[in-house]
Amino acid sequence: MNVLFCQRYRGSPQQLSHRKPALRPWLAFFGYKLLPRWMSALLLCCSSAALHAHSLSTSYGQLEAKTASGQVFQLQLALSDLQLVLGWSTQRDLTWSMVKNQRPQILAYLQQQLTLHDQQRQPLSCAWQSDETAWQLKQIQQQYYVQLSLQSHCPAAAWLEYRLFMQLHEHKALLQTPKGEQILAEATPWLAL
Repeated sequence: MNVLFCQRYRGSPQQLSHRKPALRPWLAFFGYKLLPRWMSALLLCCSSAALHAHSLSTSYGQLEAKTASGQVFQLQLALSDLQLVLGWSTQRDLTWSMVKNQRPQILAYLQQQLTLHDQQRQPLSCAWQSDETAWQLKQIQQQYYVQLSLQSHCPAAAWLEYRLFMQLHEHKALLQTPKGEQILAEATPWLAL
């Protein structure tokens, strides 16, 4: 109802003042002096509803040039996304020590959702490895991310299928690759290696 009200009465205070016949009962009840306070409360309500409705999830990464021994994939994953997809408690704030204790669970999730494939897009049995002691906490655009590195010794891999966080909400990954910047999402999960 708040969003509908925002869409119906969108505009500046000057534009709203031209709608006095439609708003006359409200103005008579609250008085003309309370209109600016009422307007600011309405705008705050509408903006918070819009932000909640359009919150998106983004991961960042860098795929290094493929070598004879395999690939190296740097990732930055939002802690809030990991918290939701791995079923961690949302009743309290995450700490870095809590995240470090969940490294095996995070790595198992990455093994399932980042799969390597051959030229015909058939899955390969190659596993990702990660030096968990090198994991770091980063802040990007007022949100906390875990930064980690994945290595795979799989020279036959030609494709990467990216399915992280797709079951929760609209998610995209912004990746820097030797071939340029790539965006992976639910509709476009494949990355040529």
